[in-house]
Amino acid sequence: MKSVIIGTRGSQLALWQANYTKDILEQHGYQVELNIISTKGDRTQEWNLSFDKIEGKGFFTKEIEEALLRHEADLAVHSCKDMPTENAEGLAIKAYSYRADPSDVLLIRKEATDYTQYIPLRKGAVTGTSSARRKAQILSHRMDLEVQDLRGNVPTRIEKLRSGQYDAIILAAAGIERLNIPVDDLIVYPLAPSLFIPAPAQGVLAYQVRENDEEMADVCRILHDAAAYQAVQLERDILHAFHGGCQVPLGVYARCEGDVTHLWISKAVSWDAPLFRSYRSFKGNLPSPETITQQFNEISPAKVFISRDLSAEDYFPDFLKKAGFTVEGRSLVTIEPLAFKTDGQADWLFFTSKNGVKHYFNKVSYQEGRVPKIGVLNAGTAQAVRASGYEVSFEGRSSCTATTAKEFAAIATGRVILPQANNPRGVMEKELTHCEVISLPVYENAVAAPVDKTDAAILVFTSPMNAGAYLDKYSPEPGQQLIAIGYSTEARIKEAGYDCHLSYGPMPWDLADVVMTVSAKEYR
Repeated sequence: MKSVIIGTRGSQLALWQANYTKDILEQHGYQVELNIISTKGDRTQEWNLSFDKIEGKGFFTKEIEEALLRHEADLAVHSCKDMPTENAEGLAIKAYSYRADPSDVLLIRKEATDYTQYIPLRKGAVTGTSSARRKAQILSHRMDLEVQDLRGNVPTRIEKLRSGQYDAIILAAAGIERLNIPVDDLIVYPLAPSLFIPAPAQGVLAYQVRENDEEMADVCRILHDAAAYQAVQLERDILHAFHGGCQVPLGVYARCEGDVTHLWISKAVSWDAPLFRSYRSFKGNLPSPETITQQFNEISPAKVFISRDLSAEDYFPDFLKKAGFTVEGRSLVTIEPLAFKTDGQADWLFFTSKNGVKHYFNKVSYQEGRVPKIGVLNAGTAQAVRASGYEVSFEGRSSCTATTAKEFAAIATGRVILPQANNPRGVMEKELTHCEVISLPVYENAVAAPVDKTDAAILVFTSPMNAGAYLDKYSPEPGQQLIAIGYSTEARIKEAGYDCHLSYGPMPWDLADVVMTVSAKEYR
């Protein structure tokens, strides 16, 4: 019988990864044993030394690689995000596993939640992580938080949270899922990859062998997941182009959908320095990783106009201003409440905007146990619902309203109330023909006066009406870049005769991503 020695760390998560691999190989007739090896990263955590854990630096791989070279192991199983982009001489990564959930997750003690915040942590909450990338990103969203180092394996970190040493901690979703750790006593808040950009190759296992070992190359063909390869290799190539083995807080996430590749990047000089981010989509062939990183490095602060009023705690201007941008914001549309009557009785409420939430719940309240299920268009609307004291049963994840309408229609039954503007586009109603639909105008909007021209280099339009209010009066100046918040706004801009860039989603960080992208030299 063929035999394989797997080199692995001894943490619970590493052993899960090694045993997962062992099970696959045993199903293919191999006899497998584990060689458990202590790494520098393990010892650093045991000694409780202070360090920023840098993905891709090699803290958790070097000793295992040395065991491969000494023939004390035949196959090394690594968390791919911990792997340097350059193999030790004589070794090679020959396979990648399937990709588990690549996102990070925020675990929060229930008493530390605050649903008026889009990341639902109370102000000043003590948040644990030793990752420079995670520190940089959480502070870019919430400068009020107190970030403290967090060490130990996954179960140890969670117990530190439960004991009250932290209000919240940030972990990889894949680790919690793979270890099947019960966290029912905690609030589990997923940090979507577009909000909180993961480490390159997060959620993937890397299989490393001696470079010329043909027998182990055959083993790796059994383990390799071709579906994960394209995105993971792109992320690691970009990590390499950024020289990401150094202490750089870097997030890279690629998602491949047919011939379209969505790519998010975040990077800062250090965890406490301003963060730069970008989102781009590519159809067909991609630029080289070197070109992508060069274009990212050419992001240049500019003056930005956004067609909405700015609040004191608004991520969009705060994030951009930290990076040197100037932000001007004013709505070109007025919002006024309407008088309306409703008994509020429904199986579902569905909100398409924060204004609908605000003006509906200003007049309608529900007793506990009598609240209809609530559906919302996106995360921003969900936050408004939770801040009003209600739970969300359905949250749209697409930037396309029609797609969300179809997804909601698949689960909606009975009577559905749609609190909305007095001039709805009718997208939801079109999909809910099997339900009793009550279209309920709760506010009206109109073009504000006056609509003043802006000299900003980048103009962000947040609705079709806002885009029309400006572009029906003014033509963009040469070199001005236009950004649309969604497909309907994009259509209105094109109707006016102009090209524009489309944000990935409607959230403030989605807009900030595309603003930074189009501020780069290639667009100027």
